Amino acid sequence: MVRSVLFLILVCINTCSYALGSLGANQTFTHEDCIKFYEQLALKHPEAKLTIGGTSDIGRPIHTFVISNTQCFDPSGIKSNQLVWLINNGIHPGESCGIDATALWAEKLLNNKKLLEKLNDVIIVIVPIYNVDGALNRNNTSRVNQNGPEAYGFRANARNLDLNRDFVKSDSKNAFTFAHIFHQWKPHVFIDTHISNGADYQYTMTLIATHHAPLNSSLHESWKVLNTEIFKAMEKNNFEMVPYVDLVGQTPEEGILGFVDEPRYSTGYAALFNCIGFMTETHMLKPYANQVKATEVFLQQFLKIVVDNKSLLVTNRNKADVEVSKQQRFILNWELDTTRADTIAFKGYTAIWKPSEISKLPRLYYDRSKPTNVKVPFYNYFLPTDSIEKPTAYIVPQAWHQVIDRLKANNINLTYLTSDTIINVEAYFAIEYTTAQKAVEGHYPLSNLKLGMRKQPIKFFKGDAFVRCGTPSDKFLVNVLEPSAPDSYFKWNFFDAVLQQKEYFSDYVFEELAIEILAKDPKLQLELNSFIEKNNLQRDHQSYLDFIYSHSIYAEPGYNRIPVFRVVND
Repeated sequence: MVRSVLFLILVCINTCSYALGSLGANQTFTHEDCIKFYEQLALKHPEAKLTIGGTSDIGRPIHTFVISNTQCFDPSGIKSNQLVWLINNGIHPGESCGIDATALWAEKLLNNKKLLEKLNDVIIVIVPIYNVDGALNRNNTSRVNQNGPEAYGFRANARNLDLNRDFVKSDSKNAFTFAHIFHQWKPHVFIDTHISNGADYQYTMTLIATHHAPLNSSLHESWKVLNTEIFKAMEKNNFEMVPYVDLVGQTPEEGILGFVDEPRYSTGYAALFNCIGFMTETHMLKPYANQVKATEVFLQQFLKIVVDNKSLLVTNRNKADVEVSKQQRFILNWELDTTRADTIAFKGYTAIWKPSEISKLPRLYYDRSKPTNVKVPFYNYFLPTDSIEKPTAYIVPQAWHQVIDRLKANNINLTYLTSDTIINVEAYFAIEYTTAQKAVEGHYPLSNLKLGMRKQPIKFFKGDAFVRCGTPSDKFLVNVLEPSAPDSYFKWNFFDAVLQQKEYFSDYVFEELAIEILAKDPKLQLELNSFIEKNNLQRDHQSYLDFIYSHSIYAEPGYNRIPVFRVVND
């Protein structure tokens, strides 16, 4: 029996080494082979364990692979001085270099016992392939601009959702699984691996760092160390990087844009919980083997930086958690400061406009025989456009269970009213808004909001959710529950039912009552006159009646009232 077990282990070890080595320079793991590889790696190394974090939209497991030299595979056993690093791969399975690079790096790391001994205070959690559905939808045509691999997965999941736009709205089971993994392990740093589209240039990898401006001030030092050191390390190891190339115009010479990653994105979501995130973006036109190597080197070097700065990262994260709990005012929206820019060196290729053979019109072409090394503006300064004072608590009526489910998934501590009661609250009303004309990830998001607020007594019911503020999750709460936040649940249409009036009046009946209402309220008559004149509605009889009705006691109290209520003094 013992000999049989030993033989099985030896077979698994040999298969483990063979599985990755059998990949050609222009090939990527299938989902099945990737999970088998990690299974075999876990069998070989007691410092690693493969677990299931949850499921995808087609019911397939989403795995996590944990590396811990102290064999800390239960998140509840994490010590206060330990740092957790979460790595997410295959959110867009066609951008597959991170899937292969992370597997290669993990194998080398586990075989390096001297290095493992230095990691007693560092736990690494790897999601081998996050978008399982997309990985199973394997093809060789959907990444038409990409130089390899021979076959790969599809960008969207089985519900045709881009999972890197789904972290806050959480339409997918994947997002609920990710939230479970994230809040179980509470990572200090986070990496999400990608391949970019866009302009042509000399770099194999560019990098998106979660923007420092919205981060808690105690994290700025940590962000600066990580950001500065990884750029230095990659250059030293022959993979010089620049910030992700998002163009101001049509070519890099016109400038590169930074951006504040909103909570729909993985790094923006992580930042809501004081976790510093980075997205690696290898270049689509570079040989696939080079992309894999660049990502592997990035992981190697990032680990060194994390180990060297572990105490700083843990201490600053703890400070940030305390400060967010006490923070009263939160910035919700930012806009690019177009008056300021840094100047960075950029190694590109000469951009040429030449006649298209198809249309005969000018088309862009990058001449690789003419490399360039120029200075370009990097617009990476942002100004806050609004902020909000957090309340003592929010109340979300239980009827809006989709919202409550998302709060619970994000580890928000909810209590529930034990009896029907009337509470004085601040209530938001949607005065004006614009609905998207085309679907955006399964929704028609709202924008251009104009909100009103009224203090009023509201009747709540036993079982309604009471969400108390004053925790490290406050930044998440204000970003999903304050309607004007960029990725609020209101903007993502979770409360659209309140935007439709359910009760109406008959003109010929209401006419006589409207006269009585105006007679009893001379101030309302003045407001009506002002409204009609301002909007040039003198010949629109219906507008007169609508205005009087909407300002009377007969108006539908829940119409346009957003069912997230602020308790400012409970």
